[in-house]
Amino acid sequence: MVAAMTDALLEQAAHTLGYRGGEYLTPASIRRLMVALTGATGTVYNPASGIGQLLTQMATESEAVGFVAGQEINQRVWAMAKLNLAIHGVHAEIALGDVFTADAFPDLRADRVVAVPPWGRKLSILDELHDDPRWIFGEPGPNDGNAAWIQHCLYHLADGGRAVLVLPNSVLFESGRS
Repeated sequence: MVAAMTDALLEQAAHTLGYRGGEYLTPASIRRLMVALTGATGTVYNPASGIGQLLTQMATESEAVGFVAGQEINQRVWAMAKLNLAIHGVHAEIALGDVFTADAFPDLRADRVVAVPPWGRKLSILDELHDDPRWIFGEPGPNDGNAAWIQHCLYHLADGGRAVLVLPNSVLFESGRS
């Protein structure tokens, strides 16, 4: 009962915040699909954890989940994620900061990587990311934020692991690198 009430309050707060800060809440049906596709097990990582709904669902729907980690750039949303996970009894390490300039888990290789990142953003910090080991398929350009997110997630994926990312249709039709 407390967890359900908390979910409703956090969603309402995130909706209010979202209109100002660009936050997006992943619908429950998409979260359930992502959990089913990953086969939640082992170490789980979400580099765009939002209010922690997806990580909570991953951890509570599978006893096979071990270490849970995430990162969130928005301080208010990060605090809501920590609260959400704690109320649901999920022990998780959620870091505050930008995954590109301050990757909190540079050595983490997760069995499952799940994310609904903020797509379509530009990378204004490319000088700081030169020769980054995450750029397995080449350095992203300033208009290539989507490729940066995908490569970040793949970099953190363990051998034999599985990643599920929610992408907008537009990613399929983007033109070449800029």
